[in-house]
Amino acid sequence: MLLNSIYLVTVALAGTQVIHAQPTCAGGFPSNDLCLERLEVDIDETHGFAECENALKRVQDTAVYQQIRDAADAASGSQALSYFMGRLRRIPNEDFTEFCTYYRTDLRPCLSSQVESFVKQVETDNPCCANSNLNELAEAVLGKSATALLEFGLDAVDDLVCNLRIPKSVVESKPTCGYTLVQGMQAFTQAELIDHVKDLVEIPHDQTCAAFNGDIYTNTRGKLMRLMVASPLGNCATGLDKIFTMAKNMYEALQTSSEGVAETILSEIRAVVGNGISQALRPGECYAPELDELLSAKDADMVGDVCINVPSGFSEQCGFETEVGPIGGASSISLFTSWSALMLTMYYAF
Repeated sequence: MLLNSIYLVTVALAGTQVIHAQPTCAGGFPSNDLCLERLEVDIDETHGFAECENALKRVQDTAVYQQIRDAADAASGSQALSYFMGRLRRIPNEDFTEFCTYYRTDLRPCLSSQVESFVKQVETDNPCCANSNLNELAEAVLGKSATALLEFGLDAVDDLVCNLRIPKSVVESKPTCGYTLVQGMQAFTQAELIDHVKDLVEIPHDQTCAAFNGDIYTNTRGKLMRLMVASPLGNCATGLDKIFTMAKNMYEALQTSSEGVAETILSEIRAVVGNGISQALRPGECYAPELDELLSAKDADMVGDVCINVPSGFSEQCGFETEVGPIGGASSISLFTSWSALMLTMYYAF
């Protein structure tokens, strides 16, 4: 359900046509389990986020959007992801600011106003959901309603991309968090990019403040590290904190849900990341997956030793403050750009 929530917002922002729902519920009588298992999203010119077409066009015309689309189209081969991130690092902060201005003033408010009607339309388009309420079902399985998940997807990326990094000294500028993040991901090969992702998920809970401030810290394998030396995240880590915290809360909700489909989702997650993922979500512990069982020999060798701890709930203890800057209002970069880039990175790494 989370992936579907992210997916439908991503598709709306990318202006992409996707699958049309079947006229009848294939495979049985409409039920909660079949609703989630066979959920399909239909976005066309007649409904969905069509009301936001003009706002979407303004965002798609910005330089940062065009550059990211061009970089994605040009990336190919075994080093595609590092090439993509390399292109992103050449985007100036001014382009991120322009993008976020249009997003905050036009697209983000419009998308937010359409979320509830969109969820209702998805229910109507999916015959297997005829006896289901997607908001209630998502809350029963993941602990959050479908509309809340969509709003979360927008809000979390707000902090990750469009807020400003508070400088350590008065002579430093205040770049957007999106610019800060891509500048910190300095990598010239796929392996180097994977190392950056590993660093983000090998931070013990009691080391998060030092790590995100760019100071020396000890990772989950006892190694002295400095995170994103070229461009420490600082208060921009609040976006990651929200994403990691939501992932933890949803996984815990899945484990306690009485809905039958919850176990199916858990099985699929464990098939990808292994059975010990709960350890990675608990402070003071880390999870060392059997990579040979999850990845090809080549990919397992590239990742190397890893012991995953997903830090969460650290922003307050670190004193990280949010600075939205002169753009004003709730903000975000489109999920097509920032969230998808993060998810693509995680996919290729693990």
